Amino acid sequence: MKNIVCLTVLGCALYTSASNSALVPDDAAAVVNLRTSCSENSADIDNCFASIPDLVTWIEGTRRPNESNPLQVNIGPGTYAGPLILQCNATNNYTGHISFVGSGSRQSIIEGTNYSSPIAVASCTEMNFSALQTSTTLYGGVVWSGGGNSKWVDVEINAAARGWYEPSCGAERGSHYWYSSKITATAGFTIGTSYLASCDESWFFGSEIALNVPPGQRTGEAGVVLAYNDGIIHVYGSVLRSLVENNPISGYVSAPAAVVGNVPGHDSSGGEIHIHGTGIDLISEAGVDMVALKASDGGMIHADSTAYNMVTTGQITRIQNDNGMVHAPYVWAGRAEAPDVMSTTGSDTAVVTNTGDQQPHLVVYSSNCPSNWYDVVTGSCR
Repeated sequence: MKNIVCLTVLGCALYTSASNSALVPDDAAAVVNLRTSCSENSADIDNCFASIPDLVTWIEGTRRPNESNPLQVNIGPGTYAGPLILQCNATNNYTGHISFVGSGSRQSIIEGTNYSSPIAVASCTEMNFSALQTSTTLYGGVVWSGGGNSKWVDVEINAAARGWYEPSCGAERGSHYWYSSKITATAGFTIGTSYLASCDESWFFGSEIALNVPPGQRTGEAGVVLAYNDGIIHVYGSVLRSLVENNPISGYVSAPAAVVGNVPGHDSSGGEIHIHGTGIDLISEAGVDMVALKASDGGMIHADSTAYNMVTTGQITRIQNDNGMVHAPYVWAGRAEAPDVMSTTGSDTAVVTNTGDQQPHLVVYSSNCPSNWYDVVTGSCR
């Protein structure tokens, strides 16, 4: 592309810009491009950036998107060295309102550095991410702080230790919507949390959230979806998966599918998680004890119309209440014996057929019975 540049006040010269460098974009461009190369077929691409740092510098220093002047960033195929750090500033009329549109969740990849998450957003709102993927070489996924709203469509988050993390809250609770997306965290540094909400409210539709614990790892802070303090999570028509591979290290703490609680020193409700029409997979090759739903310190879980696949040679606990509340009635059907599952009194029922009168009996989970199951027909413990 030919460009005219005035070198002095007396004259101008015609020059051709370098084919692989970012052209200076229009200050008020509504759409810009992030490409691995800002030239195509020997022609320069207008309003193009060849690196994330150059893009962020222009967004924060020149463009400053807001509600009346939003911005769309089209991301071409390729891998881009991050992190993508966006720190909005309302006093400078920079509030967010940016859409990052990739070329596909397997085509446009944003990488984090060793100790930096691929995406970090602070004090921004109305942020949209679609058709892209994040990866990390050592630690982190997405860090979101300061409230604000976001939408994620066809996004894959591949993270180490933490997939989503909220280190600080905004003046108002933010909201985040996920559609047809996948978040996978691999435990590391004694941490394994796929999605940890402590401030905002998140909604998942048709998505998968998974935690992998590889051999040789132990986890202290662990869970697939966790809601602490004021965090709220809704999971509809999705999958929660916790996979613990062969792990010989002692001190391992189970990686539950859902955890709610309150971090000491916080005056808050303790978090909420709502799970409906969702499958929960807890699979341990190592035979460790597995917990599906865990509530403590005022936290609340509501799980209905949920299917469970829990496989381990260790102890299986479907519901664990530690000064919290879990609303998750469940019926174990088609079993000759009551299932070998630990739970909370009154939360699980089963049908048994090996009875003295040869009739099927309804049994209810009760920790007051040595067998943990109370037979409502005989009126006694099994």
